[in-house]
Amino acid sequence: MRRRNKLAVLACLAVAIAPGTWLRTYVPPPDFSAPLLVTPLSDPQEITGQVTLLGSWKLTSENAHFGGYSAMVVLNENRLLIGSDRGRILEMPLPETANPDTQVQFSFFPGTDGGPKSYADLEALEFDEGRQRIWAAFEQNGSIARFAYNAPKATLRTAKVAAMEDWPANGGPETIMRLDDGRFIVVAESSDYDSRLALMFSGDPVEGDEAIAFRFKPPAGYSPVDGTVLPDGSVLILVRKVLWGVPPQFATGLVLADPTEIAEGEEWSGELIAEIAGPDLEENFEGIAAIEQVDGSFDLYLIADDNLSAFQETLMLRLNWAPESKPNSKKARAEPEGTENAPS
Repeated sequence: MRRRNKLAVLACLAVAIAPGTWLRTYVPPPDFSAPLLVTPLSDPQEITGQVTLLGSWKLTSENAHFGGYSAMVVLNENRLLIGSDRGRILEMPLPETANPDTQVQFSFFPGTDGGPKSYADLEALEFDEGRQRIWAAFEQNGSIARFAYNAPKATLRTAKVAAMEDWPANGGPETIMRLDDGRFIVVAESSDYDSRLALMFSGDPVEGDEAIAFRFKPPAGYSPVDGTVLPDGSVLILVRKVLWGVPPQFATGLVLADPTEIAEGEEWSGELIAEIAGPDLEENFEGIAAIEQVDGSFDLYLIADDNLSAFQETLMLRLNWAPESKPNSKKARAEPEGTENAPS
């Protein structure tokens, strides 16, 4: 009798754990149609330095593509393209113009389509508006991808960069910046030193152009996570440090640096112009984009990576920065010669 009972129990257990049985928990298919919600927040005042907070928002969505954002660039007509470390992209308008009818596009980054993380760990974006090209840096496998914006996926090109093969797998290319002359700067997130591995390419890294190696030294305790190029050729680098606790929190900084000071084999650094921290702004900001204003100032948009965690949120900030010495504005360069002395 006991033997029959034992066999019955074993049979039930086998049925319960067998794949494809009716006892398996139902997993609904991913929802790729849910909308994006952009909710304004009360403006916290935990910012020091040369920037002013103009707005803050919380982004939420049940869309399976949503979350984990680590990179951002400005597209045509001031729309934002945002990339995630799961190989997903989100295109949306500036948050202050968002409404329930806003045109938002969720999708996979071309060529990733939900594949292994090593091929989907997108950490940085760069955009060439003139040629409508987008570059992306992938942290875990040390590659750079390029595709034509709003063109078929067949236009995608990807190159493994030999000079990045020895970079940390979980601290590799985190920042990519394209200068006006076509050179690229790529910076690693972490290293065994207080400065970070970095490369300056003579041209497009996807085309195999040569690079010189140097090191970027962030402010003490910080790591570089994104960057954006300004009209005068200087760059703003977004840096972040972990404030260990339960749960961990983050502080964010902005570093202004001059690429003309880069020298092969040397350390490169800049000036910390602002720090963002405090109980309302402790999120993991990893993406930055800059939009030049008519008065020569810049609106800076920051987005936080929620790491798909219940303890973190996807926040977006709009800051304004008025440089003490005005960068050589694209708007000013576009004015005809002689207009500066013309009578009003």
